Amino acid sequence: MRPRLICVGLAAMERLVDVEQLPARGSKGRARGYREAIGGDAVAAAIAASRLGADVKLMSVIGDDATGREIVSRLRQESIGVAGLAIVPGAMSMTTAVLIDSRGQRGAAVHRDDALQSVSPVLGADALDGAQALLADGSWISGAIDALAAAHERHVPTLAIVDVAAGEDADHLFRSAEHVLVNTDGLGAYASAGASDAVLRKVREQVSENVLVVFGANGVSVSAEGGAGDLWLTETEFVADGQTGVFCGAYMMAIAERRSPIEAARFACDAAVAARVAYSPAGASETD
Repeated sequence: MRPRLICVGLAAMERLVDVEQLPARGSKGRARGYREAIGGDAVAAAIAASRLGADVKLMSVIGDDATGREIVSRLRQESIGVAGLAIVPGAMSMTTAVLIDSRGQRGAAVHRDDALQSVSPVLGADALDGAQALLADGSWISGAIDALAAAHERHVPTLAIVDVAAGEDADHLFRSAEHVLVNTDGLGAYASAGASDAVLRKVREQVSENVLVVFGANGVSVSAEGGAGDLWLTETEFVADGQTGVFCGAYMMAIAERRSPIEAARFACDAAVAARVAYSPAGASETD
């Protein structure tokens, strides 16, 4: 039986430009490739889980514009349910411009219409029927909190992808999800290298008795009930090529199948490494 999953977060149209190196301020360079894909952490996780064989529904908010219609079309191509999408008249759907260098490092600019944030998720009486796991990111914080609370009431396992730099929004997610997923590669924008360990200690304290999965290019660590679990290094730097969504989607799928957090993390790591090996900067991968 296919696991039934729900992902919650803003969907974006990503304009992905491959360059040899990220340009210095005020400079201009020639692109090696260009493609478009739908993105956002929750969306990338949904795509990954769907490609791994899960039945996935997305709860999100889009505008009634051409970008929103393209997002819906691409979600359907990925066999992701769109009944949970709210469409805001007159709003612009989220768009991201991304530069990717030859090492997989990224620079991005995001345009997000404030009107999208004020919308509540589509949570009818049967919205979570049959769901075996629900994952949310912090891009649509009101939707994430409402959906996580509803899932908790129905005893559906909950997961959150958390940006530790998101301040109060991050604190809400720490308290609301049973499984908290943190990408250490994002700590650079929040703390110096020397302060990263202190940041993670604070995160572990906030997560408390819930499961914390810390992952990044150097490996994966699982902590449950305040204690450290397995720690190992990956053979390949999978996150460098944008495989956060693959890792999170695979982890969610494994939790839905009632695997332990350690087993789920191992499965997710293997999936992310496999996706990274298949990745081609000039290709059309849309799980980035």
